[in-house]
Amino acid sequence: MPRAAPALVALALGLGPAAARADDPTRPLPLGPPPSSVDFLQYGAAYVAESQLSVGPICVEEAEFPCIFGSGGGLAIRAGYRDHRGWYLGGAYEVSKHTSGNLLTLPTLQQARAEGRWALVLGQRFSPYVSLAAGVAAYGDEWAVATYGPLAAVGVGVEFELAPQIFVGVAPGYRAIALQRWRGGDWHSPLGLAHFLSFEITLEARRPLPRY
Repeated sequence: MPRAAPALVALALGLGPAAARADDPTRPLPLGPPPSSVDFLQYGAAYVAESQLSVGPICVEEAEFPCIFGSGGGLAIRAGYRDHRGWYLGGAYEVSKHTSGNLLTLPTLQQARAEGRWALVLGQRFSPYVSLAAGVAAYGDEWAVATYGPLAAVGVGVEFELAPQIFVGVAPGYRAIALQRWRGGDWHSPLGLAHFLSFEITLEARRPLPRY
């Protein structure tokens, strides 16, 4: 028994901290697949490029002026809830500067979206997903709202765990915006459906949510 005592003490000291860490839901998680019972707050930012496919009757080829609503790029911020089954639901705000044929000083497109994702692979550092989004968009000069309307988006993406709970990724997608009639200035436009291809480079983090 005396010879076994040091081994028992060492075993208790070794298991004690590990057991305490296992009961702490806010502990830093190791690199690799997340525990199957932990949900997360997920947040981050993205650089976004918007490539115009068509803006319908807003700009026509035979128009006297150049198109007032073209391609652009900007930044997006997002945050949401991600459960341990790979579902994500959150919100995003995006602002981008677009080409306007020199008709506007600072052509600005603003988007507010509700977003959902579904991870296709779990338990891997390299994880693809599909996404859906819906919201509203507003376009005008120098942050003003000259036209606005609902938007819908669909896309795919992939994220890679660069460090514990830090992810980088890319996400191409398609976006459609139904813009109302143009208001203000000398530009007059009917209702139009604008189509864009989008491409995001994302940087996001996850924070484990406490269990109750």
